[in-house]
Amino acid sequence: MNRYARIVCNPLLTLCAGFSLAGCTHNAMVHSNLVYTDWQLIEIGGKATAATTEGRLPSLNLSEKTGGAQGSGGCNRYAAKFTQSGESLSFSAPLASKMGCASAVNQLEMAFFEALRAVATQRIKGDQLELRDDQGELLMRLQAKAGSAQ
Repeated sequence: MNRYARIVCNPLLTLCAGFSLAGCTHNAMVHSNLVYTDWQLIEIGGKATAATTEGRLPSLNLSEKTGGAQGSGGCNRYAAKFTQSGESLSFSAPLASKMGCASAVNQLEMAFFEALRAVATQRIKGDQLELRDDQGELLMRLQAKAGSAQ
């Protein structure tokens, strides 16, 4: 579903419920907060994150159209594929650029990529996205960036 269809649909939720409009399926409405939102890492492994020396935190953006995930690991840009059904969510191993960064930034990025590969479920609570492993343990928490399309 493209952004225009989502923008048109959201104000018309009552119409979507009663009529079959293109782009207004139940499935599209369920996923509208997960995909096409810029998510920024705020917690990983039970610890709050702080901006790196480069001023970036790991981020995540999912595209329903391409089935792709992309963002920053904190240092390098990455891309991966994702599969989502209901609360189930999984990612392929991310492919990342190979820029060199400070040790602390590299450690955070490696932890982020490792956690991303372990994701089994997702849940959105307000403007936060929780990603959990197959045992239900919280791997990381991300927050929707201000001004991103939700």
